[in-house]
Amino acid sequence: MRKAINIILLILIIIVIVVGAGLIIFNKAGKAAEKDIGDFTPVTKELEDGCYKGDYSIFLGLAKTEVELEIRDSTLIKCELLKLVTTPGYGIAEKILSNINTSGNLDFEAVSGATYSCSFVRAAIKEAVEKGKQ
Repeated sequence: MRKAINIILLILIIIVIVVGAGLIIFNKAGKAAEKDIGDFTPVTKELEDGCYKGDYSIFLGLAKTEVELEIRDSTLIKCELLKLVTTPGYGIAEKILSNINTSGNLDFEAVSGATYSCSFVRAAIKEAVEKGKQ
């Protein structure tokens, strides 16, 4: 019986360590994304008609985001999140897309409780826009 309790305690300690390490990594990834974005403000008027893809990945892909933008007549027609590894579930991707597609603005309002996920999306949008300008 004592051996079983020791094993359960060891498993609980390992779970706490893994979850804690995951939170630290996610926090650092979010701050890195915010730093990479800097003062970038996406402007669709500078883009020609077409589809633009961008991605943002950090920490060996543990935090990965891919976006695709469709621009027509200097206006955002559609934004799609092809991948958002940072926030599994919780409907965050749908909320972010709703903020972008409803407003038609790539400089979207962050979703409450998903600040870092929004930063990853912004970083991917930044890459798509910068590739489009080239």
